[in-house]
Amino acid sequence: MGYIHIFQWKFGNIKYPSSSNPNATVATSGCGPCAALMILENMTDQRYGMQEWINWVISTGARVNGGTDMAVLSKAMAKKFGFLVSTTSDENILRDHLKKGGMAIGNCGGSYNEWRGLFSTSGHFFTIAEYTNDNYFIVLDPNWTENKFTNQGNSLSKWRSQHAIQGDDSVVYVNAVNLNNDTKTRTPSYYLYTLLGEDGKEEEEMEKVYHWTSELPDWAKPAVQWALDNGILKGTASDDLNITETQVKTLVYIYRDNERKGTL
Repeated sequence: MGYIHIFQWKFGNIKYPSSSNPNATVATSGCGPCAALMILENMTDQRYGMQEWINWVISTGARVNGGTDMAVLSKAMAKKFGFLVSTTSDENILRDHLKKGGMAIGNCGGSYNEWRGLFSTSGHFFTIAEYTNDNYFIVLDPNWTENKFTNQGNSLSKWRSQHAIQGDDSVVYVNAVNLNNDTKTRTPSYYLYTLLGEDGKEEEEMEKVYHWTSELPDWAKPAVQWALDNGILKGTASDDLNITETQVKTLVYIYRDNERKGTL
């Protein structure tokens, strides 16, 4: 399967402080940044060290008392890395999104009534990587441990093993009913991530035109600068580019593809 799986408990030495908890670390409070980094590193060729990543997450304003504001972090990731981000609390929409090649961040609220909390007994974020042909969601849990979802652990682990399947390579399989039970106390339940252009949406009738590189979003600037440097676009960065959003997206595709192949 080969997913990049990031475990927050490995980073007890990296601070993730808030005003109410200045001694917090990634291990105690960093499920949100870890889930987001798994989205980035599984869907793109971007790679970050944890300290660098946490510094950036904090700079976005997403670190709040009690955890991570995923709406703020998702907006920042969309701007910096070229994701399209939407939300839903419907597992059918989530399923269709995953089948199209997207990934998602799940938002669970913990234990309530007779439900003991599948991924956490309190609030928690996790990454949803895929939907299988046999109707399971594949979850990458930042706080996964070897016996968390097996009947070899404590009573909570045994309960969890009855509601999810421990897979190979530390992935967890969960069906729609149990995923809904775990996330239904949080709105939205899911943040859906799609790489730019992968959703197949048509361009709007009045297409945006960028005149200068300073107007470009961060995720597009390297590709446009590369096109200028290599004569694909005429002029310099200070010239009137008059490049449409569709053209920018095309350059980004070419640039990323060449970069992956090592031909730049």
